[in-house]
Amino acid sequence: EAVTCSSYGFVWNQPAMSRKRPLEVAFPSLPAEQDEKIGWRDPEIPGDWQLQCGLLRFNVHRIIVTRGARSSPLIRSSTNKEYGQEGTDLSALLPASSHTMLEHVLDYMYGGSFPATSQSVDLAHILKIADVLQIKCLFEEAQDRLNDIVETEWIELPRLLSVMWSAMPAHAEAVLEQTAKCFFLLYKHPASLSDLRKLPTSALVALLEHRQLQLQVEDDVFHFVATLGLSSADKDSQVKLWSLVRLESLSERSKEAVKHLVTNDEQFPAREVLAAMLGRSEPSRLSPKASKDEVIATVKAWLSEVEDAKGKAEKKIAALKVFTYVLLEGRRLLDSENFRQTVLEKIRSLKTDAEWRTMELFEPFMVA
Repeated sequence: EAVTCSSYGFVWNQPAMSRKRPLEVAFPSLPAEQDEKIGWRDPEIPGDWQLQCGLLRFNVHRIIVTRGARSSPLIRSSTNKEYGQEGTDLSALLPASSHTMLEHVLDYMYGGSFPATSQSVDLAHILKIADVLQIKCLFEEAQDRLNDIVETEWIELPRLLSVMWSAMPAHAEAVLEQTAKCFFLLYKHPASLSDLRKLPTSALVALLEHRQLQLQVEDDVFHFVATLGLSSADKDSQVKLWSLVRLESLSERSKEAVKHLVTNDEQFPAREVLAAMLGRSEPSRLSPKASKDEVIATVKAWLSEVEDAKGKAEKKIAALKVFTYVLLEGRRLLDSENFRQTVLEKIRSLKTDAEWRTMELFEPFMVA
């Protein structure tokens, strides 16, 4: 550090702390310098509070799980000495299917990264746990990741809806709406169709009566309900679901199938279905066909958006928009073999290059 003396006109350059100090003893390197972190899994540092979740038990440290940005206000309140408790029982607050994800959430609370998972249903369970434990930062990150799935990973929607419908009904509407918009795609995909059939009856009713339900033909709803294997003992479910089939919009072939059901199936709720049809005043829920010139102009513009999209998510959203438009409103273009092959090649390249399984939903429509 430079020292200036104006009286004598000299500058003395001496680096700070360069001289030898009276006491200079090297401190030995110790394991403690490695900044070891306390973990709830460490048997050498046992926890002082127990979390119970069904048959699972977790011994945690109150100072960590009740203080800081990743702490749980719920657990903190339960540690109040006035309650006289030695642990927190979460069994009644969390669905059984989410119990195994709690250990990963605890790792996060102890300073770990966001729980590693490739399953959308696991993210839904993490969101539920974060909601119950009131961990804001975890809730927001899980919500962001689930939004990415809802926006672009449509093939995951049926399984995700099933979990959200039972575990977090207040948050299920966005997933329900997107599933309704994709119904015409999911119905044609065997694995997704199987997942749709496993939905609770209340979710199926909400899906088929949703204002955003998108179809290519009304026959899809008829065949979907007809193959649900509804129990004759569940009369209410039969009535609710069959009443959502718009018989007036069915093809002649499907109408013949309905006549067969009315004639030969004593359990078929014919009177209720007829009453629902006569009381219906809504317009057709089938997407209108646009003119050829309009379709060509729209597809060209939106394909350019796909190519110009910067981020991976933006490219996916743009691609889904144009492919959905082609199938619902621009179907006349699929009569062209060249156009269909061009779109099919684009779909397959996205599926391979981006490892994007959702493109499987579009392939069947592009094969002649």
